[in-house]
Amino acid sequence: ELAAAKSIGEKTFYDRIAAYDDRALFLALAEAGGRQAMMPADYVEELRSVTPADIRRVARRYLALDNTSVFEYEPDSAPKRTFDIA
Repeated sequence: ELAAAKSIGEKTFYDRIAAYDDRALFLALAEAGGRQAMMPADYVEELRSVTPADIRRVARRYLALDNTSVFEYEPDSAPKRTFDIA
């Protein structure tokens, strides 16, 4: 699954920067975001180097219960709910 995800990620990235103005935008956004801009080939190499351990580490950091938000969509006709403890 990881190999397939990397292939999809790589293809999506190359599709996004197919035009010169898209490449310029990629580099500008990296600089504006406070990251040193990397050349597209470096980005792909970094993507290829992702390991299962990297994914677990990032998942533990960002997919923690402390970072969770829940939003429910209910029809207008549904009874009103409250989450008060009392």
